Amino acid sequence: MDDAERERREKMSKYFGTRELLRVVSFLMGWIFFGVIIEILLTVVFHISEEVGFPVFLVFLITAFTFPFVGRFWKPANSLLNKVIGNKNLNVPIIPLSTIRLVGTKKRPWYYYLPSVWGWLLVIALLYVVIKYLTK
Repeated sequence: MDDAERERREKMSKYFGTRELLRVVSFLMGWIFFGVIIEILLTVVFHISEEVGFPVFLVFLITAFTFPFVGRFWKPANSLLNKVIGNKNLNVPIIPLSTIRLVGTKKRPWYYYLPSVWGWLLVIALLYVVIKYLTK
C-alpha cells in the first residue's frame, strides 16, 4: 500500500463518523424508495405490465448498492458522494484505476471502430429480441 492510499484511508477513518454514515444510508434508502415509487407509477398508474416495472426497480436497487464502490474511482459519482456525505474534510482525491499512463497515443483510423459498432448493433438486436419475448 503506497503513501497516498494510506493517507486516504486514515483521513476517511478520522473524519467519517455517525453523521456521515446516516446521511449516506438515508440517501441510499431514499434512492431505493424512489425506485419503488417509479415501479408503482409504471404498474398502477400507467398500467404497464409488471415485467417492465420490476426491472426498473432492480436498476435502482443495484445502483444503490454499487454507488459507494463506484464513487471511489469515477469522478461524477465521487463528487456526488462527497456532496451526500457533506463533510468538507473528506474531499479526498480519487484512487486512480491504474498508474500506467499511455503517452503519445495517436488517433486511430475510422475502420478501427467498426468491430465495436458491430458489437453495439448486436447488443441492441439482442435487447430487441428479449423485449419482444418478454412482452408476448
